Amino acid sequence: MVKKNILTVLLLACIAMVSTSATASKKVTPDSGKCLIYFIRPGASALAIKFKLYDNEVLVDKLGHSNYIAYECDPGEHIFVIKSENTDYLEANLDANKVYLVECSVQPGIVKARVAFDPISPEHKKFEKKKKDILKLIGNAKKGKEADQDEDETEFEGMSSTMKKFYENKEKGKKIKQLNPDMAVELEMEEIL
Repeated sequence: MVKKNILTVLLLACIAMVSTSATASKKVTPDSGKCLIYFIRPGASALAIKFKLYDNEVLVDKLGHSNYIAYECDPGEHIFVIKSENTDYLEANLDANKVYLVECSVQPGIVKARVAFDPISPEHKKFEKKKKDILKLIGNAKKGKEADQDEDETEFEGMSSTMKKFYENKEKGKKIKQLNPDMAVELEMEEIL
């Protein structure tokens, strides 16, 4: 019985050490002069589908289910694009030293999944719940990553026409989702640990 209790205590101590060291390395603030955007894909719909996330015409990474991408970039204007069966756009004007949250929702499509951006700001009606869910996802050491931009150039096919479509939609007055400086959020390391 004593042997079993000692093994249990040792096991719990090991789990605590591993989870603390793994989550402590999670980035929650950008480097000085940069901004940090968490693109989050919660849930389990369209499990096999990974969709592409672009900053203008540059592939940021592919985003799979129940995962996120921590993307650090220069402040200023950006046009983020996600592509699957459809294409969705997010026009961003970002401030330095700020953190932003963007949920990437997935719905069943005809051939592939349909994707959409949903920027999360402190004014969002479900902000606290979404923030809690997002922090839980970010804190999970087995999921998520910083953006990996080492894809080959074949990934960029068709982007010029996609960006042309963005500007046509904007010119026609179609609604394009926005991510503005006032949508920045505060994330604390303690909230993730």
